[in-house]
Amino acid sequence: MPPPVEDSMYRYPVCENEITKIIAKLTNNKSPGPENITHMLLKNTENEIIDPLLHICNFSFSTGTVQKTLQMATITPM
Repeated sequence: MPPPVEDSMYRYPVCENEITKIIAKLTNNKSPGPENITHMLLKNTENEIIDPLLHICNFSFSTGTVQKTLQMATITPM
């Protein structure tokens, strides 16, 4: 693993169980993000996506960086 970046968001690695708990807590009535992935889709594909999600999260934590595409948010005025 690369060394953590100074003044970063470095955190210890997460395990599969932690991500599974987070996915289970997602509510189905929320709007999808900019990538149009709904909470229901995450729940229905959890077994297939858990390993890639674990890798992405732990890579971000170990390097102290987040991909630019994951830093986007959609803000809708009410």
